[in-house]
Amino acid sequence: MRGVTDIREWWNALNEFPKDMESDVFKVLKYSYDRLRDTTMQECFLYCALYPEDREIRRDELIGRFMMEGLVKGNSREEEFNHGHTILNKLVKLCFLLS
Repeated sequence: MRGVTDIREWWNALNEFPKDMESDVFKVLKYSYDRLRDTTMQECFLYCALYPEDREIRRDELIGRFMMEGLVKGNSREEEFNHGHTILNKLVKLCFLLS
């Protein structure tokens, strides 16, 4: 479903999804999560999961929260901010988050 941005297509795919495959999908998701192999990216993804699914999240706000929580490291605020952007870009590229 990469590249699909229409919510109706997602709902349709969810309705077509066989119920008995649910546990298999969670296994694949866990495998993908574990393969991140970067605890910072994992923690940032989990932090994003705390937001309600229908709430739009501003990148700058989210990165600021990463910084407050100590999830991103750097020698300056600018380096921390750049690290936060890098993490979000990777999570979007790996289809963990929507842009």
